[in-house]
Amino acid sequence: MVSTYIRRLTLAVSVSVLAGCASGSSGTSVKSTRSPSVTTEITLLTHNAFVMPQGMAELFEQQTGVSIKLLQDGDTGALVNKAILTRDNPQADVLFGVDNAFLSRAIEQKIFAPGAYRALDAIDTEHRDQFGDALRFVVPVDYGDVCINYDTAWFAERDVAPPKNLDDLVDPKYSGLTIVQNPATSSPGLAFLIATRERYPGDAWKEYWRALQRNNVLVVDDWTIAYQAEFTAGGGEGSRPIMISYASSPPADVFYSEGAKTKPTIAAVDDGCVRQYEFVGVLAGSKHEVAGRQLVEFMLSNEFQRELPLSNFVFPARREVALPQMFSDFALVPESPVTIDYLAIGRDRSEWIREWIALVLG
Repeated sequence: MVSTYIRRLTLAVSVSVLAGCASGSSGTSVKSTRSPSVTTEITLLTHNAFVMPQGMAELFEQQTGVSIKLLQDGDTGALVNKAILTRDNPQADVLFGVDNAFLSRAIEQKIFAPGAYRALDAIDTEHRDQFGDALRFVVPVDYGDVCINYDTAWFAERDVAPPKNLDDLVDPKYSGLTIVQNPATSSPGLAFLIATRERYPGDAWKEYWRALQRNNVLVVDDWTIAYQAEFTAGGGEGSRPIMISYASSPPADVFYSEGAKTKPTIAAVDDGCVRQYEFVGVLAGSKHEVAGRQLVEFMLSNEFQRELPLSNFVFPARREVALPQMFSDFALVPESPVTIDYLAIGRDRSEWIREWIALVLG
C-alpha cells in the first residue's frame, strides 16, 4: 500500500525495523564529520524505520558538496502531522516516507514545494502514472507489499498446514494464532483493513472481522509490538505464529540472522497483499530548496536505488535496478496485490478507521 494504499504505511512501520534502526524524535547527523568541501547542510525528515544505505550520504556529499542531517520522527502519520504543524517554519528541507495512505492529505495541506524532477523518467510507468498530479510535488522512491506472514518452523514442528489465504484466518484450526495491528495506529494494520474491505465488499468485511474476533485474533498497536513481543519467529518469546507484516520479511529474516540461516523461517502468503509506495519531496518553505531537489534526484539514482533492498527491504521504484540475490530469492512478489487510488484512501480513510474501531474496539 492503496499505497497502494498505505508504511511502509505507515509502512507504519516497515520491515526495516528489523535492522534495529533509531527510534524517537531526534536530529542525528548521518556523518560524524563534515568534509571541508561541504557548503550546505540539509535536513531529511523521515520515519523511524528508515535506514540510510551505507555510504550513500558520503557519496551524495562528494557529488554535491551537501551534507545530510537525518531527523526521524515516528511513523508516516506522525511525519505528515509534523510537517503540517510546522508548515510556516519547516524543521526540515526534504521529507521522505509519506505513503499512499497519507499522500492526498500531504498534497491537500500543501506541505511540498512544486517542481519537476528528471528522475521521474527513470521510474516504471506502473509505479508512476497512477499518482497523476501528485507527481508535481513528490516522486515514488520504493514500494512493497503488506501480507500475511507465518512462522514456517512452528507449523512444521506441529505438522499443521499454514494459512494460504484470508479465509484461513477465520478457520477454527487457527484460533488464537493470529496477530493484527490497529489501523488507527499502524500502517500495516491499515493495509490489512483495506485488504479485508476489498475482499469482502459491502458489510461482509464486518462479518469477517467478527469471525476473526471469534477466532481469538490479537490486536496490537503497531508492527514492532507484534514482531518483538507476540510473533513466534520474532524478537521475543511470542506465542502466535501468524502476523501481518511484509512480503519482504523472508529475506530480512535471513539477512539479520548474521549467517545463522541460509533460508528464511518466515513466509509470506500471496493473498490479500496490499501494495505501499513511499515518496520523497522538498518541503515548502525550505531554505535550501535547490540542495533539497538534488537529494530527491539522488534518491532516484541507480546508486541509491540498488542499495534499498538490503537496507530497507523494499523494491526500488527505478526500472531495471538489479536486485541482490538474497532479496530476489526470498522476497514474495504478489501476483495481484490490492491497489486503491490514493485519492480514495484520503477521502475515506477516517471513516474506515472509525467503523473499524466501533466494530472491533467499541
